[in-house]
Amino acid sequence: MNNTINLQRIENIVAENVEHGKLYIWRAGHYVTIIVRKSDDGTSLISTDAFGPELWPFDSGLSGVLYGPFILDGASPYIVIPNE
Repeated sequence: MNNTINLQRIENIVAENVEHGKLYIWRAGHYVTIIVRKSDDGTSLISTDAFGPELWPFDSGLSGVLYGPFILDGASPYIVIPNE
């Protein structure tokens, strides 16, 4: 069984480009990489941090690049991020 996930590069971080129920890797800066999903109300990205999720509204002009979408189904995948 191949457990590789190839991700799409999404440079325009707006609500229309993010699917509900799926995860994304957000490279928000050179050293900042966060796993996020779309909030239930569809207005923000929300971190998957167990210590307290953070919200980043789409209308605040988010920068960086999203990679995804993907779903984790219990297996530990090997995630391939496209070359920059």
